[in-house]
Amino acid sequence: MRKAVFLVLCASLFVLAFGARVGADVVVMKNGLEHKCKVITDDPDFDYIVVRITMANGSTGTVSIPRRQIARIDYDYTSRKARLAGNDYKGHYDLALFCIDHSLTDEAITELKLCVGQQGVPDDAYLQLAKLLEKKGDLAGALVAYSEYYKRNPKDDGVYKQIERLKKALEPKVTPSATPAPTETNSPVASAPPPVATPAPPGITVVEGLEARAGWTVAAWAGKGTITQGLLGQDKILQFA
Repeated sequence: MRKAVFLVLCASLFVLAFGARVGADVVVMKNGLEHKCKVITDDPDFDYIVVRITMANGSTGTVSIPRRQIARIDYDYTSRKARLAGNDYKGHYDLALFCIDHSLTDEAITELKLCVGQQGVPDDAYLQLAKLLEKKGDLAGALVAYSEYYKRNPKDDGVYKQIERLKKALEPKVTPSATPAPTETNSPVASAPPPVATPAPPGITVVEGLEARAGWTVAAWAGKGTITQGLLGQDKILQFA
């Protein structure tokens, strides 16, 4: 049995080292070799892992690799996600950071949306989500994420400025309407004649009070009449009759 396993291992290493071309997970061997593949079985109770490989001609196969010869296994996004429980929010946050480090923007947004605001997840998740959404052009979504972070960190002036900037960017653009040009007609339109000022009748001059201001006269609309000075108690008044 051990001899069979050894022969399978030799064939596996040969194919991994020389025939593997397509794969997502990376198995790093203690001898320094790195093999791209897809890990199918990684049960800690077993002393080997099972991987799927793709050879140069496009055919695929599965091989076993003893754990004692493996330095580490670098899982890709799909493998890491498959190993997470749905309520492992901290795990989803760590996976989002992995996606950010590997420029997997859409995958990072997916993981952040699953974990933001959940117990054990830092508020920084909102900032990471806001930056990625803005990078994708989703300004409204970024504004919501920044606002959620600011609710929890109201002293962060930098985030407040980001919120105000996005609010301004999302304001509807008002385009001024053009004033319609006057319609030309063949026949001239008569305009109303300018008002003609009617000269006021000669006034009288008084010596005190507001009415004594120089140049005041009796207005034309007051009609014909005479103005005289009189007394109302101790006050001088002007009387029109």
